[in-house]
Amino acid sequence: MGWTHQAQAIRKYNIKPQRLLRLCGTPFFSLYDWLSDLICNPMREYTQFEAGLSLLPVLPPTDAAGLLEQRCERIEIELAQARAVREMRPPPNSPLPCWAQ
Repeated sequence: MGWTHQAQAIRKYNIKPQRLLRLCGTPFFSLYDWLSDLICNPMREYTQFEAGLSLLPVLPPTDAAGLLEQRCERIEIELAQARAVREMRPPPNSPLPCWAQ
């Protein structure tokens, strides 16, 4: 048994039937892991997320929705951290504290 198996044969008109193949075994799990990581983890390069979205139909709908929810949660955490850091900074044009005695 290889990494693919025939899911169905499609025959249209009077041409040779086309075979629809599905990945199985190790390549599918590798693709699943890679795509899950690409969707779930926010990255600086937006094009990677676009690539992940273009391949999203490979995943089952419930898994895809769960990964997108995890991505939203992680982005919200990053935003909360950035807001906390911004609030700790002194306002612009404020005098710097002098620690010299």
